[in-house]
Amino acid sequence: MNRIFKKIRNHFGFDAPADIDLRHLVYPKRFYNVLKYVLCKNKRMERLPYYPITLMVEVSTKCNLKCPGCERELYKSDPRTGGIPRENVKLEDFKGLEKVLPYVYSTYFVGGLGEPFMNKEFWDIHRFFKRHKVMTGYISNGMLIEPADCDKTIREGVNRVMISIDSHVKEKYEGIKKNAKFEKAVEVVREFAHTKRRLNAKRFQIGLNYIFRSDNYNDALDYLDFAKSLGAEYIMFTSFITHIEAEKDKPFFLVEEKEKEDLYRKLKEKARRLGISVRLPSIAPSKGCLCNSLWHGACIFYNGDVCACPFFRTTREFYYHVGRENRVEYAKRECLDTVMGNYRTGVNFLDIWNSEKAVGMRKAVLGGDFGFNPCGTCYYKHDLH
Repeated sequence: MNRIFKKIRNHFGFDAPADIDLRHLVYPKRFYNVLKYVLCKNKRMERLPYYPITLMVEVSTKCNLKCPGCERELYKSDPRTGGIPRENVKLEDFKGLEKVLPYVYSTYFVGGLGEPFMNKEFWDIHRFFKRHKVMTGYISNGMLIEPADCDKTIREGVNRVMISIDSHVKEKYEGIKKNAKFEKAVEVVREFAHTKRRLNAKRFQIGLNYIFRSDNYNDALDYLDFAKSLGAEYIMFTSFITHIEAEKDKPFFLVEEKEKEDLYRKLKEKARRLGISVRLPSIAPSKGCLCNSLWHGACIFYNGDVCACPFFRTTREFYYHVGRENRVEYAKRECLDTVMGNYRTGVNFLDIWNSEKAVGMRKAVLGGDFGFNPCGTCYYKHDLH
């Protein structure tokens, strides 16, 4: 039974590090949508008979930090992006998603270009999604979260939180996250753990987001002890995405594969011993790797755009690519967006999910079309599989 359940969990992409909550699947529309997804997943169809399983929802493009490696730096330097939008999405703007939410398993509120708690309507927006019995979570840098917010998070029915902490070393953390305070981040995670115990919220899950970089991956083993001491239950390890040329020496894939293999083996063993669930990015590009995003979920941005990929919402420069030899190579290239449509136009969401653009991207990825921009040489699709 455990093997079967683990296999099902692996179908859930971003949700896999935490526990799959079967209570959210008892609703007919959602159950049959997820069933169709599981049955069709390995068929890799171009047109999909189901709605997205997960929505990554941007609620604000305003941020309280100034991280040197953030995508915001791209928007400051590349005029094609139109500059940094400074928007808090209004509750009213999300009403166009009402018909799709009964089919969706999970929704994660992310800042995108910002921080969710910059939006004063955040809790009203969360309640709107929760009315549809969606599994919800949010990703935050934690700097604006107070003890009362930890309490409210659980009482409002948020299923999981993920606090972004890229190092357990104060100096390194504050160098990566400019304007952030290490002590505050630690305090927030501990407060969540304390509040969970106080409210006996056994199903609520506390996670950490750790971005592997060439200058912090060696800290990962000690980081597990740090995470355990704070009360974190799972860690989402991802790989650094280069947004500006000045950060081109930071990607994790610059580390030798043998070294990563050794690290992963030790990480998995230690995480198992500590009782922490982890999700790790791929060690290296693999031939035939398909993008999970095109079949699993969609990104909802502040202006209503529905994108296949969180990093290609606009035409932009991209610095690393996977070539025909399946090696990551450096090249500064212009990449196009992955906008499938806009839900505020009133178009049926399934039509956006199966738009000409969406079908074209799936077809290109399935056919191994290296000339298709931006999916053909994208390395991000190798990150979480």
